[in-house]
Amino acid sequence: MYNLLIKDYLLQKKVPIITISLSIFMCIIYLLSGGKTIILTLMSMFGIFCCTFISVSYSNGYEEKNNSLIILNSLPLKRIVIVLSKYISLIMFCIINTSVFIFFSCLAYFIKNSNIYVIPYELILLTFMILIIMFSIYYPLYFKFGYTYSRIFLALFYAIILSLPKILEKLNLINKDSIKAFFHCIPINQNRWITLSFFISIIVLLISLFLSILFYKNKDM
Repeated sequence: MYNLLIKDYLLQKKVPIITISLSIFMCIIYLLSGGKTIILTLMSMFGIFCCTFISVSYSNGYEEKNNSLIILNSLPLKRIVIVLSKYISLIMFCIINTSVFIFFSCLAYFIKNSNIYVIPYELILLTFMILIIMFSIYYPLYFKFGYTYSRIFLALFYAIILSLPKILEKLNLINKDSIKAFFHCIPINQNRWITLSFFISIIVLLISLFLSILFYKNKDM
């Protein structure tokens, strides 16, 4: 298992360069904007999402290019271990990218304000939740139909996530009043709602893991 995780990390060794570059760019934009905290927060969330997406896509794409899964299946490895390593790698990429963006956002805020700022944990959970749901759908498709077909879904999901805020804004469905009204209808406060939703997404991830194991165990290589 450990060697599989190291393999996944090494396969996307170019991605940390992108992550650090994007983090530095975020710091520059924040400082040039006059120190608007909302810009720092939103860019951090966007960076975590994008870099984790790239990490998984690059790692799986490189495997597909070199037929790594076929080689792994020729080794004395259980398929359940191969599947499980992919899900753990996803969590690993999320944690690494989040740590990088938290560090650079704290650094930028300190340079501007001589104080410490940490991205609210609710927003980090929200970003994780979106990634978990996306890859909970992606991985069963990946292990059932392969990389080529599953990446079509990944590209569509990514495009929807990027364009959704603009579409909702044009339809006048997203503004300060509508957001407040939405959370006002929820019987628990906003922070608890996001935390609860995150734990539900974990359950979805476990269901996805079960399906991926089922599909991959019955797949002919």
